[in-house]
Amino acid sequence: MDSPDDLSLWSLHGYCLGARETPHATVRQGDNGRLLFAAEDWCGPEDLARLGLSPRPEQIERLVDFGLIERQGEALRSLVPRLGPALALPLRQALSPLAATFFSAQAGRIAAITRLLAARGMEGSLYAYLFGAVLDGTLWNALKARIEIPETRLTPADRWWRGVFWAVYPPVPGAIGTNEITLGETTMTLVWSAATAQSQRALRQQDWPRALLLFLEGEAPAAPAEAVAAGLVDAAGRPAVPLLGSPDFALLETHGNALAQAAAADFVAALDRLPATPAFTAPQRHVILAHEFLWALQGAYRPDGEQVAAPSTLRASVILHRHATG
Repeated sequence: MDSPDDLSLWSLHGYCLGARETPHATVRQGDNGRLLFAAEDWCGPEDLARLGLSPRPEQIERLVDFGLIERQGEALRSLVPRLGPALALPLRQALSPLAATFFSAQAGRIAAITRLLAARGMEGSLYAYLFGAVLDGTLWNALKARIEIPETRLTPADRWWRGVFWAVYPPVPGAIGTNEITLGETTMTLVWSAATAQSQRALRQQDWPRALLLFLEGEAPAAPAEAVAAGLVDAAGRPAVPLLGSPDFALLETHGNALAQAAAADFVAALDRLPATPAFTAPQRHVILAHEFLWALQGAYRPDGEQVAAPSTLRASVILHRHATG
């Protein structure tokens, strides 16, 4: 399978929670995607000119500032790891049975989680809890205890984002991920998919999600009307989606933590059997392959024999979390 000679046409992903701005838009500006593809290894001006590329100084400065490219004199080299067809397809083939075995082994625990949510009238939050709070949330802490996972907290040297940003081709059909909005000790976790990514980007620019978190922190007298309309809280301000970190959901979190530990153990045990990725550092390999494992789990999740689509409504996409203090 051929891949586009332009990274802006690949599927772009980041493990960079807390980023001020992710590199996605920069990669897609002008001919940056073509430049980043061409500069897989060191390229001088003559090499780029043969491809019809003549990057401007300010263009290179922005790519350097976002940690997407490095330079030595006039030579440039891309810093964006890429998982092309020669790696991605065998990897997905290897991960598919691992994901199916995981769900088979964990069926009882997932059934218990399903019952706990249904008992509170929150069965619509099952997908967001499994894939947002647990398998793209708690799982990362479980992995950090076993293998090297990069830090994502910003520093003066990493002022836009920190972690791993990479390109994948072919894209994973229906790939999901998570976004977070945090205020004080409370976080709103949102599961995104291709159908909801744009609306969630717009949501993160609005004021009311933080107003909701302020209310949950006890720093505002009422929940915003938009949160009530979205079904995140009821008219009295009581959460209508899981509020992790509260006693009411302690048993749910116990099951979720055990599920994350089991997924981490399965993934780490399989790492040495997965296709080699010699161009990646260990932290890059762990993050990129763990995301492919998450997407394999997504594809293998068939509680009623049919693959379940990622949620399309805001209420079904959201999990709230009040972090422990002290």
